[in-house]
Amino acid sequence: MSEYKDKNILPANVKQIGTIDGTMKIYVEDYVYTYIHQYAVSYGHDEKIGVLVGRHKIIDENDVLFISGMIQGKYSRNENGMEVLSVRSDDYIDEQLEKYFAGLEIIGWVYIQPGYGDYVSPNHYEYHINNFKKEYSVLFAVDPMEKTDRFFCINEAMSSLDELKGYFIYYDKNEGMHEYMLENRFIRSKSDDEEKKPKTAKTEISPKPRAIRQRNSIVSEQRKMVNLLGTLSAVMFLICFIMGAGLIKNDGKIKKLEKKLAAMDSSYTYLTEKMKAEGVENVFAAQKTNGDDAEIKIETSETTTETTTNAVESQSKNQNQMSDNNVSNKDRTYVVQDGDSLSGICNKFYGNSAMMNEILKKNNLSNPDMIYSGRTLYLP
Repeated sequence: MSEYKDKNILPANVKQIGTIDGTMKIYVEDYVYTYIHQYAVSYGHDEKIGVLVGRHKIIDENDVLFISGMIQGKYSRNENGMEVLSVRSDDYIDEQLEKYFAGLEIIGWVYIQPGYGDYVSPNHYEYHINNFKKEYSVLFAVDPMEKTDRFFCINEAMSSLDELKGYFIYYDKNEGMHEYMLENRFIRSKSDDEEKKPKTAKTEISPKPRAIRQRNSIVSEQRKMVNLLGTLSAVMFLICFIMGAGLIKNDGKIKKLEKKLAAMDSSYTYLTEKMKAEGVENVFAAQKTNGDDAEIKIETSETTTETTTNAVESQSKNQNQMSDNNVSNKDRTYVVQDGDSLSGICNKFYGNSAMMNEILKKNNLSNPDMIYSGRTLYLP
């Protein structure tokens, strides 16, 4: 138990933290200060709550607090975004107060808030005035990440918690706190070991408050996702554009190729039929035009030949000339149109295809498919 139980004597062996101003002075026993910071870094960087135990004195008309004990806020619950003491917590604190700190009173509370520094919210203020109603009750806010701690007390207007600029750490025999510490030890974390190492000249960047860190993390992830989707959309658009352009270009080429193949197939079929029927030399023999004396001489395969298309046209004209020998004044004529077939022409003029062979004979045709647009047919 502290020797300052009933004496209005200030400790002699003290260390000042910060600037001492105002009318309230706070003395924190070294065991208590050490245990609070061990509590702050224990079991991860979660928010925690506890109570401060000690005595209140008025010395030289000033409020003086001697904090000689700290009890964990076990079984706390989260309410409005902060940890608060539950009914079970109160029962636990009463048991520990009677067991280790008999004769002392609760003179404040401690709140561990990693990443929030010395920020005190309206929730802290409301919890303080509702649960620690003595005028001299204090709040000790600790941030283990930023390695800061601050004392706060209610102002005279009872409107807010004001910061106290400094306090004292004193050294004294404190059996109650020592026994409580032994019974409620923490597993030493890596943070504790790092605190004992000598500090280097390296500048440390203070972490941002937890809410800001979480928000920045979410925004960063959203930006990455938007960039990824944008890149994928651009790639897909480029692929679709290339494929579309290729299809359009190839479609035109395919249509042209189909027309050429159809013309070649017709020419080849016609020439094959004529060569079988009349022989190669007769097919390519010189033909005379209507009323013209000029001869069209087409050399055989040993000399330069005309194109297949010209041969087909020449042969078509020759067939028209040949058909004149069988034409009578009673015969009708019909000029072949695009898409016509011989069977269709028969149905058009005779109502059926029975006259197809007669038409072939009249026009000296051997193949009903060898009719061309623009040719005149004689219909018996």
